[in-house]
Amino acid sequence: MPPISLLNRLAALTLPFRPVALLELGLFILMVLVGDRFFGAGDRLLTLSPHPFWLIILLLASQYGTLTGVGATLICTAALYTGQLPAQHMTEDLLEYGYRLSRAPLLWLVTAVLFGEIRMRFARRMEQAIQERSAAIQELERLTAAHNRLKKQKNHLEEQVASQMHSLATTYQAARSIRRRSHADVTTSAAEMIKQVLNPGSFSIFDVNNDRLVASITVDWSDESTLDKQFDSHSPLYQAIVAKRKLLCVAHREDRPFLEGQGVLAAPLLDSASDDVIGMVKIERMNFLDINPHTLSNFASMCEWISAAYQRASRHETLRSFRHFNPDSQLHSYSFLEKQTEFLLQLGRRVGFDVFLILMRLEGGEDLPNAIRVGIPRLVSQALGRALRKTDISFDHETPGSSFAVLLPNTPAKNVYIVQEKLRTQLDKELTIHSATARFSFTIQNIYQTEEPRVANR
Repeated sequence: MPPISLLNRLAALTLPFRPVALLELGLFILMVLVGDRFFGAGDRLLTLSPHPFWLIILLLASQYGTLTGVGATLICTAALYTGQLPAQHMTEDLLEYGYRLSRAPLLWLVTAVLFGEIRMRFARRMEQAIQERSAAIQELERLTAAHNRLKKQKNHLEEQVASQMHSLATTYQAARSIRRRSHADVTTSAAEMIKQVLNPGSFSIFDVNNDRLVASITVDWSDESTLDKQFDSHSPLYQAIVAKRKLLCVAHREDRPFLEGQGVLAAPLLDSASDDVIGMVKIERMNFLDINPHTLSNFASMCEWISAAYQRASRHETLRSFRHFNPDSQLHSYSFLEKQTEFLLQLGRRVGFDVFLILMRLEGGEDLPNAIRVGIPRLVSQALGRALRKTDISFDHETPGSSFAVLLPNTPAKNVYIVQEKLRTQLDKELTIHSATARFSFTIQNIYQTEEPRVANR
């Protein structure tokens, strides 16, 4: 049985009477004495059996315990005999007289102790029950806290498993989309892959150009004034990425001086054949809780994947430069444009017809969805097929996927502008569906014009 607290023991020994017990006892004694004075025989009700003091002694002993009951007995005895002791009978000796005086107080005392101890026993049982209840509540709270921790860990593990499975699925889909053939397509698809796998707040992809890291694509830059779009060879970030080929993370103290507040993650894009740095992927904003070893591993693997895709695109563009026709876009290659232009120039001089070249460049293409942006060459090819004659020739130009050229043999100058407006109308109609800012700009070059131009049928 747990021991009674020290405070309760001291209270039981030093304060047998509570103020309310003294008040109750005093009022009751006063009421008995006043009643005896006005309605009794003036003997303090000694002849009344049972005496009224029994009631208050039993009540206080049962309510407040043994010491209070004993104290009430002493006070009631004093109230009963003080100033008015009963006279000794002629037939009583001293022992009998003392017995007659002490019989009622002794009975009160025994009863007070008995009822008081019953009350104290009940109090100890109650205190024990309270302590056991408090211990049970604490144990329940401890078990509840442990259960909540386990439940939280279980949910966290489930979220991690679900996140990893989602990352695996999105990585697979992104990897399929990144297998494009041109450098521009790879850059666009790589941006989609970064969004799906890492879900950053903002990021960018840089190319190495003349000893500088130059941004080729930026996504969700909200405050461009604090972010640089290029880094020269003297900047710490350039030295870490290009010279040292380091993967930088803001969580690593030694990497923070290189990032200089320009991002939270950065890694080089390496050419596996030459081990040269061809670019950089940089994450500017990201949830801090998402920066963990698993994310760093995914980021490094993704940069290797993007590097490999760039290399495939470079090899494909190199091989495509030797072809005269691109079956994907249904356009002739840029390398064939120079040869064909020279041929038509010489033929125009000999036969006597005009040769013009229309250059088309896509402006604001970054606002177009990726699926539409990748399909721009085929869209241009279809528009050219509806607007041109069979003898007109369409080409990819300097930037495949966003610049194009059209050779117009035997076409007078006034008809060239008609062709330009037909192309502008058809292309703007297609682009307006997807973007309010994407448009084609047109430039007309005079390759050869006869002194007396003649009208050609279109």
